[in-house]
Amino acid sequence: MQSIKNARQALIQFTCIEKYELALCKQIANDNGTVKLDGFAGACFDMNTIDDLREALYLNESGCADDCAAWNITENEWRASIKTALVASIMRSNNDSLPEIFA
Repeated sequence: MQSIKNARQALIQFTCIEKYELALCKQIANDNGTVKLDGFAGACFDMNTIDDLREALYLNESGCADDCAAWNITENEWRASIKTALVASIMRSNNDSLPEIFA
């Protein structure tokens, strides 16, 4: 019974993350479904997987001090860049299924 409860909780959590990420796509992507990547966001997109970006966004309470220092960015800029890179990665991996969200 506990495994069913755990599976149900995991599904609910996944659904919440999925809805949050869909909202991020709508918020960050341009009307034509593209994402502007520059600076730290571009490097994050190029050097990390979707899972890496999710881990950075969901498990770090604050920006990575090393990244912030190396790129001369604030924690808020770090978090915004991670979100942007995540959206670009999601868009790239789901390019056939996401255009309808921009209609």
